[in-house]
Amino acid sequence: MRHFGSLGGLVLLVVLACADRGHEGADLILRNGRIYTLDAERSWAEALAVRDGRIEAVGSTVEIDAGAGPATRVIDLGGRMVMPGIHDAHTHLLLAGLKWSHECRLPAGAGPEAIVAALQICAEATPDGEWIIAGEVNPNVFGDAPYDRAFLDAAFPDRPVLLHEYSIHHALANGRALELAGIDADTPDPAGGQIRRDPKSGVPNGELVETATTLVTRVVPPYLDRVYRGALRFAIERCHAYGITSVQEASANRRLLELLRDFDEREVLDLHVTAHLVWGSEKFGGAPPDELDRLFEDRRAFATDRVDVDATKVWLDGAPLAPYFSDAGLDPATGEVDPRNLLVDEDTLTGLLVRWRAAGVKPKLHVAGPGAARVALNAIERAYPRGSESTAPRPDLAHVSILDLADAPRFAALDVVAEMSPALWHLGEVPGLEIVNAWWPFASLHEAGATLTMASDWVLPPDPNLFPALEGLVTRQRESLELSVGLAMMTRNGAESVGRLERFGTLEVGKRASFIVLDRNLFEVPPTEIGDTRVLLTVFEGETVFVHDDAPSGWPAVDSAR
Repeated sequence: MRHFGSLGGLVLLVVLACADRGHEGADLILRNGRIYTLDAERSWAEALAVRDGRIEAVGSTVEIDAGAGPATRVIDLGGRMVMPGIHDAHTHLLLAGLKWSHECRLPAGAGPEAIVAALQICAEATPDGEWIIAGEVNPNVFGDAPYDRAFLDAAFPDRPVLLHEYSIHHALANGRALELAGIDADTPDPAGGQIRRDPKSGVPNGELVETATTLVTRVVPPYLDRVYRGALRFAIERCHAYGITSVQEASANRRLLELLRDFDEREVLDLHVTAHLVWGSEKFGGAPPDELDRLFEDRRAFATDRVDVDATKVWLDGAPLAPYFSDAGLDPATGEVDPRNLLVDEDTLTGLLVRWRAAGVKPKLHVAGPGAARVALNAIERAYPRGSESTAPRPDLAHVSILDLADAPRFAALDVVAEMSPALWHLGEVPGLEIVNAWWPFASLHEAGATLTMASDWVLPPDPNLFPALEGLVTRQRESLELSVGLAMMTRNGAESVGRLERFGTLEVGKRASFIVLDRNLFEVPPTEIGDTRVLLTVFEGETVFVHDDAPSGWPAVDSAR
């Protein structure tokens, strides 16, 4: 009963029989629409029916109307487009929730004076002596003004201040924060990081590069439980507003796993989460490596129907952004990997991958520079022998921002997923981010047979909206792709990557009823208008979780209990 048009009357009889159960009919019917199913056998339909949280039927309006009962909710789409719920292949739910709902926000492009003014407002709203955590500071806008802690020390001599840098990989701390962290002229640089210093005195100037940020963040007191809960709820609701119904959480730690389990047990987790547990990085895991290892061993205690925990995350390098450029590149003279910014060597990574493959764990490997991507591919080739009978999920390479195109064919050959995060395109006017317009070799990887997924990397952009990214994907002069390929990256490919294609990713009979209604047909509007797309309705496993203010009256409201 998958496709009405091809199976005709027999299917209709089956649907009518299903609809007659208990004389109730379907729970929800969408009719008179343009439903883009991403089903390889039938891409478009007019209507679908939902029962008990699953898609019961897909077909024509006449066929689906026959399954209605007295209690069926009916949405007349008026020709609007429906598609599967979006899979965000790389997000940071708790970090983004805290950043955008709780921590102090700085004006875009703020210099020293504007930063201090914003911090003073935030200081008045928090108890005396408490840390002020704010972001983001952009070193690229300071011009002739020195980028160091002097202006923070002058305004806040006795109160600790920590500013996240715009890439989230680095930070600027004032003198009081450094003092509480025990950082002085004699403190050595940590592995993979740098404490920048005054060139004459050697005194730390407040700049903390990569892993050096951990020296300060480990002494920042945790937030109250209600703050974490509110931040996660905020993040989930923001996902719904942009049509996201499943995600890959790229920095899962113990606090987040506890919250996700609790939300699901209380039936308020309206999102499917593949939680990539942090390996080896106190910076992103919020705990020393040995504690992160224990969490990994205990991970199954946090698995639920909507939370998968057999996944992990490794950072192989930093960020390819000015002024620090902490990504691992290739030596221009030899073409070999430049190891200076490499955080994990190839042999260590190979050993980890072998262990995770045996345990059925899906790795996500952060690779910002072409050198890191080369190391990751080399290690995967060693850890996943060709012809292997292993059914372990294959790794994702996260970001793939800059790649030596000679490595592009290796993705398909090694069955590696290229997870890419072009949501940064709509931040291209931010000083330092202009270079992202030349990133991401989509077409080269697609033509080489690689599986591509799309991600927001939400914690950098202000929201997880992937429609501007989709617009850029189809309109770029170089490395652009067809719209149908981009939509597959946002839906089916993501579900396949996390081993959940039987559950979501396409709109087919038997799958969970997770879908969205758009305010425009993406295939009919000019490509330059795709980025302005609004989600009018988001349904997660049969439950309405978001309704836009511009949605027609009479459409199902969000369940107030959620």
